[in-house]
Amino acid sequence: MLNSKNDRFFNVLFSNNKIINYKDNSEKNISEELLTIRTLVFCRPLENVPEETEQLEKILIACKLQKEAYKVVQNVHSWSFYRKIENIKEILLFGITEKDLNLNILFTENQINKFDNRIFIKTASLATLLSNQQIKNDLWQNALKIHFLS
Repeated sequence: MLNSKNDRFFNVLFSNNKIINYKDNSEKNISEELLTIRTLVFCRPLENVPEETEQLEKILIACKLQKEAYKVVQNVHSWSFYRKIENIKEILLFGITEKDLNLNILFTENQINKFDNRIFIKTASLATLLSNQQIKNDLWQNALKIHFLS
């Protein structure tokens, strides 16, 4: 009798190998939105909104990305939230660290990094790119141009 109760308890508690199966409406809406995009663009909340927005738009246009092909995300979740969405092929990190995504790895900045069957390109924040032409050049020459235009 006790084993039977324990078995039922464990089946309920650990169904699908998860302790709790919970998904609020905001997570559901975000994940449904991501089903149609190929490129995720993570950035810190913008400090200088018009200039940083313009800089990001210029970068995405230079990469020949259509608006419906990417999603800009400022409220970053753990990578485990995004990794199950198979159509996502590229992840651009503007000022976002691996720790922000709960990843225990290190990406090389301004380079193409392959991880989890996807391309990760990590660089400085948009505010830093606005003030540092060398970082912007390195990002373009060593990563974006190679990946998106080759």
